[in-house]
Amino acid sequence: MTSTILKPRSGSLSERTFYRLFGRVVRSDIALPGLATCAPGRCDIEIRRSVEPPDDAGETVYELFTSTGKLSYVLTQGQDGYVWAYPKGGTFYVAADGSLIKWHPASADASDASALLGGPVLGFAMQLRGQLGLHGACLGREGASFGLLAPSGFGKSTLSAILLERECRHLSDDVLAINWRNGVPFALPGSRQVRLWPDSLGRVSSVTRNSQFVSWLDKRSVDSASLGTVCADALPLKGLFVLNPRLDPVSLSLIRLTGLDALTALIAHTYHGHLLSQEQALQVAHFDAFQKLAKVVPVFAITYQRSFELLPQIADSVLGALGSPAEGGC
Repeated sequence: MTSTILKPRSGSLSERTFYRLFGRVVRSDIALPGLATCAPGRCDIEIRRSVEPPDDAGETVYELFTSTGKLSYVLTQGQDGYVWAYPKGGTFYVAADGSLIKWHPASADASDASALLGGPVLGFAMQLRGQLGLHGACLGREGASFGLLAPSGFGKSTLSAILLERECRHLSDDVLAINWRNGVPFALPGSRQVRLWPDSLGRVSSVTRNSQFVSWLDKRSVDSASLGTVCADALPLKGLFVLNPRLDPVSLSLIRLTGLDALTALIAHTYHGHLLSQEQALQVAHFDAFQKLAKVVPVFAITYQRSFELLPQIADSVLGALGSPAEGGC
């Protein structure tokens, strides 16, 4: 998809901050903690606070409810874009091409809006801009990167925190964004924020007392710099690990997926894949990209009993599968 480059408007530029996320420039009048700032200039996505709520976007695309039946959000689509309505985070309009996001707060807290914008909403806009993304955490290790793929609640952020204590480097927490350079897939740096469940915070030895409550997830948002080292460089992707935690006692196993199994796993872990049902061109582009990716990057499935006590062993298995680290880089 061809990107539309937005030129800065005259006036009030001092009220806006420019950020860099996954190699793209974002201009916002809402603070986005965890995103790297950059110099003012041409931007790819603009974020604005809106006084008026967005118009009804039309047909419902997806509704998400909690385990207790409470509504988490509703996504609808109209002719000119999408509308995300979060009871605790306000309403977000996302243009059809992803170039513009408008937030109407209602009674929402600005910190919740910042967490949503820096996570799922901006991630969705990036995909509408043509960015390939997997639902996973991404870490760097001596010049290369690897990803932990899993749905929400499967423990990828907690395992990522354990790996940061093993001298890995943080690239991104929830979105693994990929681009290609001379036929090599690179993972792109994302937000510095890591979102952990309260019971996970006490299981990592690093200082996390400055965590921030994220009400729409009941998680705590932590600056990854308090857990380990942050990497600001894109790194070649060396491995992808599909997490399969089990509640029943099982032995730890790690197997290499090939062919159709590897491709199916990547498609299943498309970031916001369930929200892109109306974007057929994007779905075709993702399928082609994942076919290519599965041929050049090893994809592993790792099955284990879900237990905090086993996390160090699981982390060692991941690092062992990666083999000797590459030289140089982050």
